[in-house]
Amino acid sequence: MKPKNAAKVFLTLISLFLVCTSSALAIDQVQQQTGIIDELKNNCNTLLLHGEVLLSEASYKISHLTNNDAEGDTVTTQADLDFWNKLKAQYPFSENPVFISMDSACGPAYDYFQAGVTEVTVMDNSGNALDSYTVTKKETGITIQKGALSNPDNSYTITLNKLEELDAIYGNIGQVKAGEMYIKEQIQVQA
Repeated sequence: MKPKNAAKVFLTLISLFLVCTSSALAIDQVQQQTGIIDELKNNCNTLLLHGEVLLSEASYKISHLTNNDAEGDTVTTQADLDFWNKLKAQYPFSENPVFISMDSACGPAYDYFQAGVTEVTVMDNSGNALDSYTVTKKETGITIQKGALSNPDNSYTITLNKLEELDAIYGNIGQVKAGEMYIKEQIQVQA
């Protein structure tokens, strides 16, 4: 750690200690301190998430340096279709929109969604459409539903190969697992 950064960390920890141990503060000051503590906690959680992501990406790249797919990128195997069927069973989205709150375990992903209505089409590795989903970004979260709406603001396709790759890279990250559990609960609760 660089000396300048170490000094900042030390000063932050001392400040946090003084904030937490001070008992002669007015109620509004306590509320302000709580905000500071929450902000520090959020920043720490964000750093931990980014660390997990970097480690997962590095691990995936290292483990796939010598792995050559003999069947190529345009072949859909039974294993690919089994993976897709398992995902659909885990996340049984229907035509009814499921609301996913930005104040949930899915919050870190909220900023990655584009504003408005986005259509996502899942393709097999040969280019055939398997299913379409509509994601709508709102001020307090997103909704996901099966099917395509007319005139989406954005439109994307993703192949089974890419879904499997993303699952291999990010599937074991704690925050991702927590988000998956939350989404599954919301599908059941809102069905």
